[in-house]
Amino acid sequence: HLDQYWTDSGAILIAESGALYRSPGEAWTSVFTHSSEWIEKIAPALNALPFQFEGTFIDRKSTSIAWHYGAARNKLSDSELAQISAAIRALSPSREFALHIGQQQMEFTTRGIDVGSFIARWIGSKHFDFILAIGEAQTDHNLFGLFTTGAFTIRVHPTLMSNARYNVKNRSDALLLLNDIVTLSKRATVGKS
Repeated sequence: HLDQYWTDSGAILIAESGALYRSPGEAWTSVFTHSSEWIEKIAPALNALPFQFEGTFIDRKSTSIAWHYGAARNKLSDSELAQISAAIRALSPSREFALHIGQQQMEFTTRGIDVGSFIARWIGSKHFDFILAIGEAQTDHNLFGLFTTGAFTIRVHPTLMSNARYNVKNRSDALLLLNDIVTLSKRATVGKS
């Protein structure tokens, strides 16, 4: 999705909770060297969940794997979610991954790879004219607090409780905002060399 909207913008893109980034004209790369082999240990158990709970699905990335249960045909109880997370944790030492439960998903991420760690390693003392951080996950909440007042931080969530300066209610609103920014950026650069 980032490439679709921002490939020609000249923006540096950060994805998958900081696991990958791409500078303009370059390939996606990482500043981390952590192993994500633990994903192979828990993937079979997670892949079975959509068969057990109709309407759920698995989203696998390079350093994380998530089970999305928001569209489950039958609502899952807190007890069921606790049992599932305990069973998954038993498959692999939990020191290898962090578990984030929220927004109707259970996400397992490689420990040590997160947006805050990426920012600390990559940005350091660099100066930027424009910083835009948009996120919806609980892990993004801590990211917003890292930026000074000059950055534009936006939480994608129907409630306003966040470290972000701004809030949009859902992903559709966030995509509309990004589209407007790209359109304005292209207009501003027309005629410049």
